[in-house]
Amino acid sequence: MTNLLFLIALSIKSQDGDEVYYRFPRDKKLQHLFSSYCKQKKLNYDAIAFVYDGKRVKASNTPVEMEMEDGDSIDAMMHQDGGAYMLVVT
Repeated sequence: MTNLLFLIALSIKSQDGDEVYYRFPRDKKLQHLFSSYCKQKKLNYDAIAFVYDGKRVKASNTPVEMEMEDGDSIDAMMHQDGGAYMLVVT
């Protein structure tokens, strides 16, 4: 397999629409990609959830395991605590 076939073109898109593009080994854990993204964007790795195809991505997954294809995009979402409340009407 040539080096170009071994790599996959992926992007990570933030909530504000900013997109960062990468070429990444298909069989390498996505944790390396996520760490690189957070370092580049000066974000706390633990404060970001990465979502692909509507599902949260585990850092231990690889692009092959996630069935990713060239040009796919991963969403980077800030964790949000709370947001729910209970309304009691008497």
